[in-house]
Amino acid sequence: MTPSPPLLLLASAAWAHVGALVNSVDVIAPSEGQGVGVEATVGLLWSEDDGQRFVWVCHELLTTPDAILLPRFQRSTAGVWLATLPDPAQARDLQTTLHRSEDLCTWTAPSGLEGQVVAVSAFAPSDPARAWAGTATPAVDNGVWRSDDAGQTFTSMTTLGRQDVIAVVPSPDDAAVIWASAEERSTGRSLLHHSEDGGETWQATAYAPPQGEAWTIRVLAAVPGQAGAAWLVRDPVGVDTLLFTEDRGVTVREVAALDGEVFDVALDGADAIWLSLDGRSLERVTRDGERGVLDAPAASGLDAARGRLWLATNLQLEGHGLSWTEDGLSYTDALFVHTDVIGPLDCAEGTDLAEVCEPLWPALSDSLQALSPPEDSGLDSSSARDSTPTAKEGPAPCGCGASPAGAAWVLTALLAWGRRRSAAAPGAARSG
Repeated sequence: MTPSPPLLLLASAAWAHVGALVNSVDVIAPSEGQGVGVEATVGLLWSEDDGQRFVWVCHELLTTPDAILLPRFQRSTAGVWLATLPDPAQARDLQTTLHRSEDLCTWTAPSGLEGQVVAVSAFAPSDPARAWAGTATPAVDNGVWRSDDAGQTFTSMTTLGRQDVIAVVPSPDDAAVIWASAEERSTGRSLLHHSEDGGETWQATAYAPPQGEAWTIRVLAAVPGQAGAAWLVRDPVGVDTLLFTEDRGVTVREVAALDGEVFDVALDGADAIWLSLDGRSLERVTRDGERGVLDAPAASGLDAARGRLWLATNLQLEGHGLSWTEDGLSYTDALFVHTDVIGPLDCAEGTDLAEVCEPLWPALSDSLQALSPPEDSGLDSSSARDSTPTAKEGPAPCGCGASPAGAAWVLTALLAWGRRRSAAAPGAARSG
């Protein structure tokens, strides 16, 4: 999972999230313990037992009932949560764009960000006390903010002028290293900001598309053990190009011209990266440009943790919302929502979740039960998949194991459009 802005939900006007077409969007796999979370169109699904049973946290905790944005969740290694929803008008009560919780039951607004539209946020993987936020507030100067108390309070670390921050990416192993991508409103230039001292000082590099072209360059992932190295993507309308820098963005080199849009990434050590392209194919690319496409479930979200690659799979196509692999060859499938989502998280009476989510559960439960496979389908929750990496030749195969379902690919297209809009207009009613 790489930090990214919220997604646009185009499913229904009322009961927008509970009544949405059920699908997985992203996966959150902590580096320790047994927990795993799936960000879905209907809410956050969290499992304490590595994907056997999931509890539900509704989006309506944070959003108005008719909101069209999906919050994006981040979890620290200590179990603290941040949720970004960069439109105050779509926030339920707090009129804030960043929310924090220590138990998923009660949510509060961090201090220090009053009046700011937070577009993206992230915890430092190597320090649970450190968190970052990037702003995209219309008509004001924006910047990158830091927290040293696990997201309770934030302090501005740099003012970027009329730039909209579209990504904040901490180093996986050095809490002092942070990357941020931004767009300059007046010129359309992309800017890469980099700090190696916790945001005290910054180096900025600007990239301007040639006349007649339109694209952004944004950071995807920071490389462990090499403070100045990162994976980037050049993101035009259409297919993306994977880039790499080893000198803090001063120079970038093209690694691979891809066959679609990068939906999500996960690091494979210091020398390779996993890419979800268009939510359809899974590809591994090395620094040297060696590429392999895997026969994997169709997935829009990725995360790497505890020796596994986790995939938020297209539930409408695959019949399940989560898979993982330890060798890239075989996959274990989980999150069969008609049986594995057991209800709202058990929270004390009077908490946000108890007051908001519990009354909505019957409607969602009916929707999940409707996804139960026919008795004669032969599907169960113990399915596995064999996969063999193939050399990169032509378009990436789907690897879905099913014929494309119209509604599922419509949703995938909408998610792609939403991600594209996030880079194009971070200060508006945003998507990611």
